[in-house]
Amino acid sequence: MNTLLPLDSLETLEHLLGAKERVVFFKHSTRCPVSTSAEERVSDYVRQHGAVIHLVDVLRSRPLSNLLAERLRVRHESPQLLIVQNGRCLAHASHDGIDEAFLAQQLG
Repeated sequence: MNTLLPLDSLETLEHLLGAKERVVFFKHSTRCPVSTSAEERVSDYVRQHGAVIHLVDVLRSRPLSNLLAERLRVRHESPQLLIVQNGRCLAHASHDGIDEAFLAQQLG
């Protein structure tokens, strides 16, 4: 499955945070041109290499975005890509750090 899946419920977030497999979250602001560029890079990677990435719209789902930062003990940024497993953040990048090299390294 190759897709960006909108994340819009606390129940889904809780389930994903407890997952034993790697889960990828992409926090995105539709008002930010840097975030839009990062979304294009993430979408291109998904199309070319296949991945499932959970999209958090920080404007519409601010509580979920804040909860991710709190639970994972990472500073909130947007755009931000978080690689999570067993409730722990294994890696994260923001802004221009969300590039093909980072995606390939983390998602293989």
